[in-house]
Amino acid sequence: MGLRTGLQVAWEKEFRRVDCFCDSNTAIHLIMVDDIQYHQYAATIMQIREFIDRDWVVKFQHILRERNNNADFLAEKRAQHNENLVTLNAPPQEMNSMLLADASRVAFLSK
Repeated sequence: MGLRTGLQVAWEKEFRRVDCFCDSNTAIHLIMVDDIQYHQYAATIMQIREFIDRDWVVKFQHILRERNNNADFLAEKRAQHNENLVTLNAPPQEMNSMLLADASRVAFLSK
């Protein structure tokens, strides 16, 4: 569901080139390849596919869970709020070292 929401927000913000990094090969495979007619999340997967088919470029790339610290950090921060969607205009200051490590392609070990 997070992926669907992310694509929806990206579309509404008029981004037209989006790279999605996902730590689940299974999710990527379901979205890109599998016949999901009888899958329990078929409706959500179809909504994601409909977003992908719009007039923009969406690319999916697998990322190791250990390299997904930024997403994990934001998910944990989001869990502290009672809202369905939290939109940030800038990353929290606590993320600076993780973002620097990510930009430098250096593995950052979380606590």
